Amino acid sequence: MGLQAVVTGERLLITGCSGFVGKSLAKRSLEAGWAVRGTVRSASSVPDLPAGVEPVAISDIGPGTDWSYALDGVAVVVHLAARAHQPHNSSRGAHGEYLRINTAGTARLARCAADAGVRRLLLLSTIKVNGEGGARPYTEKDPEDPREPYAVSKAEAEHILREISCRTGLESVILRPPLVYGPGVKANFLRLIRLVEERIPLPFGSLVNQRSMLFLGNLINAILLCLKNPNAGGKTYLVADNEIVSTPHLIREIASQLGMKPKLYPCPPAVLIMAARIAGRREEADRLLGSLWADTSKIRQELGWKPEYSFRQGLKTTIDWYCATGSAGTRVGKPK
Repeated sequence: MGLQAVVTGERLLITGCSGFVGKSLAKRSLEAGWAVRGTVRSASSVPDLPAGVEPVAISDIGPGTDWSYALDGVAVVVHLAARAHQPHNSSRGAHGEYLRINTAGTARLARCAADAGVRRLLLLSTIKVNGEGGARPYTEKDPEDPREPYAVSKAEAEHILREISCRTGLESVILRPPLVYGPGVKANFLRLIRLVEERIPLPFGSLVNQRSMLFLGNLINAILLCLKNPNAGGKTYLVADNEIVSTPHLIREIASQLGMKPKLYPCPPAVLIMAARIAGRREEADRLLGSLWADTSKIRQELGWKPEYSFRQGLKTTIDWYCATGSAGTRVGKPK
């Protein structure tokens, strides 16, 4: 069953609604005419939700989660909630938690959604299901090659969702984004902004790599398009900004938006890789040193999607947010 244009009042469930992507998606969905219900981990997160979102507390996502109330009357689900990727956490117990939350939790949600008569479920996955990058861009036709627990759990969640979809008629849509940035971003991208702002010398001047990124606004547009376009049902799409950027270019653009010159100096990549391995930071180094890029031809051709915001526009919006809040509400204005 295909989805037509959004009917005002149709109910959309967003899991992880108080998160980085969830809050922005909820706001835009309300503007598009959806009645939005959003899951949060506890009542303390309810104030973080945009006005107009109906909150539902789901304290734990896993194989036994009770989704009955959350799914009541819901037409479409966007599943964002997940155990996020955590570097240096590859223990057997951590791997088990990824599988419990990201894989078994997705399976439980999909089965309950099918039983509740939900038409379509969109899963936000990761380009890491394709692998850790290489000399050419990934496409949806490439064999899967997840290499760390988070990506493995997402790949298995994709498999189970497709199987449930085939067996029940629940339409599935899977999006595999690269690094997502925008107002509210955290983790490595936020740390990189801080390093540039603090004028820390960065030894990446000799790098010649190619990386895809995705501005939050472009991701939200892709999600909303996939919710209403009949051609998206049953599909998996890579989604990314138009521009492919190198790490030095990213650093220069961040510095430019901050109104300063970057402190970049050349260092042979092999030396950086060796130093990262010795320091136990190989995984983080790979994210800065390697190439990981996506061919987004499929979603463009099948759905007519194209990024509304350029990389520079998206980065400016991100840096403006950072300068206004300092990411902690303590700074105002760009540094001198």
